[in-house]
Amino acid sequence: MGVAFTPLYANLFMGSWEHDFIQSSDSTSSGLVLSYMRFIDDILFIWQGSHSNLVDYLDYLNNNDRNIRLTHTIRQDSIDFLDLKISIDELGNLHTDVFRKTTSTNALLHAKSAHPSHVIRAIPIGQFLRMRRICDQDDVFEKQAQDLTSRFLQRGYQRDNIHRAYSRAKSTNRSSLLTSKKKGNRTNDGQVVGDVEYNQQTLAYPVTGSVIIKNPHQTAVYCGQTWKKTLQDFLVHSHYVPPTLHYFGESRGPKWGSVSCGSCKVCKHIVRTNVFHDSTQKREFKILHYINCWTSMVIYMATCPCNLTYVGMTTRELRVRTLEHVRDIKAAEKINLDDRDTILKLKPLARLFRQFHNNQSHLLRVRGIDRLYPGNRRGDISTKLAQK
Repeated sequence: MGVAFTPLYANLFMGSWEHDFIQSSDSTSSGLVLSYMRFIDDILFIWQGSHSNLVDYLDYLNNNDRNIRLTHTIRQDSIDFLDLKISIDELGNLHTDVFRKTTSTNALLHAKSAHPSHVIRAIPIGQFLRMRRICDQDDVFEKQAQDLTSRFLQRGYQRDNIHRAYSRAKSTNRSSLLTSKKKGNRTNDGQVVGDVEYNQQTLAYPVTGSVIIKNPHQTAVYCGQTWKKTLQDFLVHSHYVPPTLHYFGESRGPKWGSVSCGSCKVCKHIVRTNVFHDSTQKREFKILHYINCWTSMVIYMATCPCNLTYVGMTTRELRVRTLEHVRDIKAAEKINLDDRDTILKLKPLARLFRQFHNNQSHLLRVRGIDRLYPGNRRGDISTKLAQK
């Protein structure tokens, strides 16, 4: 339905249906199913019973209260499954070809599309390699390659680009396309052939209207692909930087709050705490970041002995801003309290300490209460701090 979680939801739904109907002990015909495979809601299985028993079995599967109705195709020599056409020759060997519905249109991305140039160049390579992987016979691959070439030309691709992609796919060893080279899930050709020989025991039984598959080494095996980046991966990036966890003192785990670094002359002004209160002293708030004297881009709270609070912000280190407040308080000592106009021109903290605390700057207490993580884009730091 165009939402990312729908394949998972469909798999869970179909898995529940399989558990109740395919694996149910009430289904007496399920023992005639030699091999059962499913991709989301497309099912492929090998039946070893009669045609009439198969029809009865399909009727049984459709008789459910899950609103699942199977449309089916029954064939003895070839079958179409997803983008594969699987067939059996006279010697009993499996062959695979590309299957396209009769209603399929030429939906290849147009060469003039506003996508990155490397994406446009990579599409023919990926499509021809897909043809090479699916088609197990060279003549079949050549036929499909001609059809694919004409469809690329219709979508505006350069003939040289198409030819390079075709040459690369033709010169590629097909067995290398059938194994996964992904780190952490390494599979070599010997393991693949061994898996085919092991699972051949399942297929090596007389199947209705067909013969025994004799040569497992000629059986097409698909082991999966590594993840390919989409347009979203190229255009959209997350610049969120999560807060880092810090340890201080003799704590046994990560802690947050306002702390002093212990090595600068501002430490005597820093309040070691992980909470702060509003001006009424009734509401308590937790400090959700680790903030010390050297932390920059900080929202801080300064208090005086009478518990009045001043909330400010700084893009620089907290220690630098604190020293500025201390210097302002000391510089205001020379101002006469009777000089009303000059007092009003002082900065808020300097005016407060001059009027009520006799310029005793050592009584100033500062704590960091919030900080900004700008990320790679940064932007207007002052505006973001003001918003906080």
